[in-house]
Formats: sequence, C-alpha cells, structure tokens
Amino acid sequence: MINTSKGNEDFLLKVMEKTGVTREQAQDAYEKSGGDLLDAMIYAERTYGSTAQRNANAYNAQQNAYYNPNANPNNNSFDVNGTAKKISDVIFKTSLEIVHNGNRVGSIPIVVFILALVCSFSSVLFVALVAMFFNVNYRISGNSSAGLVVTKLFDTVYSVVQAIKSSFN
Repeated sequence: MINTSKGNEDFLLKVMEKTGVTREQAQDAYEKSGGDLLDAMIYAERTYGSTAQRNANAYNAQQNAYYNPNANPNNNSFDVNGTAKKISDVIFKTSLEIVHNGNRVGSIPIVVFILALVCSFSSVLFVALVAMFFNVNYRISGNSSAGLVVTKLFDTVYSVVQAIKSSFN
C-alpha cells in the first residue's frame, strides 16, 4: 500500500525521476530500502533496470525501424536502405549521352557531369552550347523521370540553337 504523505510522495517522485521506474516499482524500492533514497535508487536500478539502459533500448528499437529493409511501405518509418538504393540507381545507372547528327557518339556518368558543372559551371555550359552549333545534342539515359524533363530541356535548347544557326545562313 502506498503511503500518501508529502515526504513519501517526494521520495517516490525522486526515485521515479532518477531511475525511470513506475510508481509501484518506486514504492517497492522505498519499502525494501527502509526509506533511504540512495538505497532505493540502487535497488530500483538493479531490480528494474537503469534509465540509461531503457533509453538505449528504446533508441535502438527506434533505429532498427529505420533500417528495416522489410518495412511496411504504408507505415511512416524511413527506410534508409531503400532510399540509398534509389539514390545510387539514379547516380550510377544514369548517364549523359552525347548525340551527333542523330547518332550516339558517347556517354558519361551523370555524376561526372554534375561534378563538372559544380566545379566549372560556366566552362561546361559554354562548351555544351558551342557544341550544339555543330549538331551535338544531349540526352539523359536511365530510369529517372527527371531525366525525361532534362532531355526535353536539352531538346528545346538544341532547337533554339539550330534556329539561331539557321538565321545566320
């Protein structure tokens, strides 16, 4: 039976706060320790487990939900493996194809193209535009829906460059 005196209430709250045990477990620790706060905390942690261990277990359980490759797609957990696979598929299975007069003459991984843009945006852009005056076009290959948008952008720019080129002839 829990004693509801003010002193006992403070005691139980301190044991519950410091050890993370339930009210009933704190009362049990109070009774076993004979009312000594330090002994009650030690008893509670040894008997019911430490707060740190419970927090670590809760954290590990939460982290395991994020790394579950068999996670239910309808739940809201974040699947790192699936996301990393999608990103790697886009980066390593997508390439920039170089097309001259309708024939594919080469391709480079999209990651190389992106790095070149990041390192030297104006130079890469200048070379790509000048090459379009010599009937060179570009397209993105791979399974990315964004690749279709970028390919349409390249086609639009190519059409504009060809129109400019024909206006000089």
